[in-house]
Amino acid sequence: MTEFIRLPDSNSKLTRLELRASVVLACVIGLRMFGLFLLLPVLTIYATDLDGASATNLGLTVGIYGLTQAVFQIPFGTTSDRIGRKPVIFFGLIVFVVGCAVATYGDHIYAVLTGRALQGAGAISAATIALASDLSRPAQRAKVMGIIGSSIGLFFCISIVVAPLVAARVGLDGLFWLAAALAIIAMLVMLVMVPEPTASSNRSIASRPRNLAVLLKMPELLQLNFGIFVLHAILAAIFVCIPQILVGGILSADMHWVLYLPAMMAAIIGMVLVLKRSHRLENTRGTMCMAVFVLTVAMCVALVAVSETIGVWYIGAYSQMLIVMAIFFFGFIVLEATLPAEVTRAAPEEQRGGAVGIYNTCQFFGVFVGGAASGWMYGGLGAASVFIACIALLCMWLLILLPK
Repeated sequence: MTEFIRLPDSNSKLTRLELRASVVLACVIGLRMFGLFLLLPVLTIYATDLDGASATNLGLTVGIYGLTQAVFQIPFGTTSDRIGRKPVIFFGLIVFVVGCAVATYGDHIYAVLTGRALQGAGAISAATIALASDLSRPAQRAKVMGIIGSSIGLFFCISIVVAPLVAARVGLDGLFWLAAALAIIAMLVMLVMVPEPTASSNRSIASRPRNLAVLLKMPELLQLNFGIFVLHAILAAIFVCIPQILVGGILSADMHWVLYLPAMMAAIIGMVLVLKRSHRLENTRGTMCMAVFVLTVAMCVALVAVSETIGVWYIGAYSQMLIVMAIFFFGFIVLEATLPAEVTRAAPEEQRGGAVGIYNTCQFFGVFVGGAASGWMYGGLGAASVFIACIALLCMWLLILLPK
């Protein structure tokens, strides 16, 4: 029997049903993102031997799912405002599974490119986050978004560490089939465990295009949308470069976990300490400024590491890349846990699906731009040019965040 949530008035803590909804939806998003994240650190390595592979095509393959995600986030988000969240989420997961199957067809880079595009076309993030908001009270929404954001960070951490080991055993095709299996599990979780909200938003108002224009003009949402664009552009860019730098003489493809695991552990410890203090002091903007500055430092260290002017402080290639990745992962997962909650807080309640759709459009368009641009820059200008571009973007973001 379908279970309906009736939320109590108390704002002191998450109710049992709020906690259940947030954890289950975190698993749904996390399982799907885990399938995508598994490919991120190994795609440019294992796809190199495919017909038609080049630095530009590899970068495009890394980022193409971001373009299709960007195209479909707003339609999926606003459609979920009209017809309900669950049908949109199920449809998106089915499209994702089809994309995984297409990517395994043949030995040409364009098969993988097409499959990745279809993976992105299953754009469920906006609808899922909006559903989580529907199932929680405004006073508790930041906690719910924090659980979801932290789970994405956790799945990201696990996938980045295990991807080199799994890919060494099952190959690129095996990773796509594993991603498909995880999406099917997410569908089953949605079907069995996700409750229904008692009432939906005013969908007839939320779906009007003129109100989307209002969202696009809100200064706070504009800042958050630009920030998530930059964050994921840099994520895609470094995972076009870093894996190839590592296999160029630092670590073999199946040993990248030796770098990623300690970097992730250090980053997670730092994130927990920082977010606990941030929530206690209610200083979210300060936390965001700190995290963006940390990412800038990571890109500066990466630039020095790939240049030939390292100087007397040279500590070895592995150690330098460990520092780069630990600092980067820390800044990334802090922001990944913070930004979604800020969007749902700033957006009008009746247009939350549309606002999250715009936010996710910017996020995944950043993936596309970062992957495609870094592939072209890495092939033609070298890794240093990629890190310089990342530093420039982060400086722009930091200037926007600083108090006026």
